[in-house]
Amino acid sequence: MAWLILTYVSGGMGFFDLGLRSINVSGINEVLTGYGYDALPSTFLSLGGFGYSLHGKILLGGGGYSLNTGTIRSKDRIFSISGGAGFFEAGYMITRLGPVRLFPILSIGGGGISLTISDTAGVSFDDIVQEGQFRQMNLEGGHVAIGGRLMGIIPLSRTPAGNLALTISAGYTYSPEFSLTSPYVRISDAPTASISGFYFSIGVGGGYMKEEE
Repeated sequence: MAWLILTYVSGGMGFFDLGLRSINVSGINEVLTGYGYDALPSTFLSLGGFGYSLHGKILLGGGGYSLNTGTIRSKDRIFSISGGAGFFEAGYMITRLGPVRLFPILSIGGGGISLTISDTAGVSFDDIVQEGQFRQMNLEGGHVAIGGRLMGIIPLSRTPAGNLALTISAGYTYSPEFSLTSPYVRISDAPTASISGFYFSIGVGGGYMKEEE
């Protein structure tokens, strides 16, 4: 079929990435809901960037993303959760479907989550200075992560500076669960979380791509 073509590509490209990513915060939510608070969201918008070099059918590069902060106000607390990750990536072009170049990609790197819990009850400045009643706790944690996805690169147009292009990706990230702890205060019975979850993202960018059939 004329639209299914095996090609060799050389060059390099970079993309701004917008995604929808899920993470595992069930351990935290189990504690929150057990005390009558609302549950934290488990799906977030993500913003990031990725860059790749192309050698024949091999793609090498990497990048990272940050999760848009999710905030809930429940009873007398404000809970804010955010996170991010970074990866080295390697892929291989399996085919070209019309204008779309398809790359299965493996990722390895790491990521983490940050949770801020704030008390909305009033406090005097003297209490803060003398008693240390800041009424806010920052918890964080992270671990190594691996992932796999299928990415399509779609050239949009050619300019004297190179190709404008679009990417569409869908995949899964796995990370072992980690405890959320404070770097300053010892926390007992700390809940666990991970950045494991499915995601879908779209990238816009460009670079130079030379193709030979």
